[in-house]
Amino acid sequence: MFEFQTQTYRKKPVEVEATQWDGTGLDAIEVIKWLSRHGVGANYIGAQPESVTPEGFKIPACPARIYINTLEGTMAATGEDFIIKGVNGEFYPCKPDIITAFDEHNPDYIDAVVLNTVAMAGNAVPHWGIPYSPEPANDCWTWPVIER
Repeated sequence: MFEFQTQTYRKKPVEVEATQWDGTGLDAIEVIKWLSRHGVGANYIGAQPESVTPEGFKIPACPARIYINTLEGTMAATGEDFIIKGVNGEFYPCKPDIITAFDEHNPDYIDAVVLNTVAMAGNAVPHWGIPYSPEPANDCWTWPVIER
């Protein structure tokens, strides 16, 4: 009988190049140019205010996003997210609280032990030990919530 197991992993100290996107269109241009110089595709979609269709359906507001083509698929970055160039040259977005937890410049830095469950299917473990991707139900560009 198969017994499910987890293991404890300690991340090696590594340096990565990153920039924090301020959520503006002007800064998005600079981020996308940086990604393009490394052959990475990305798209910017500006913030959309809440609106109502002529039929009376309410479409919720949606923040500005940069969609980045990563090794794990397309991922969305929102304002204040970090865009990271990993140790193997790959790019991905990261929430500010995750990067600051692992950044030694942060006064609260602790040599953290990251616990990861590695699925039997061999799914890749993201570089910071915590997967980042928008939940489809909350991604207003993919699954809009329309209220009447």
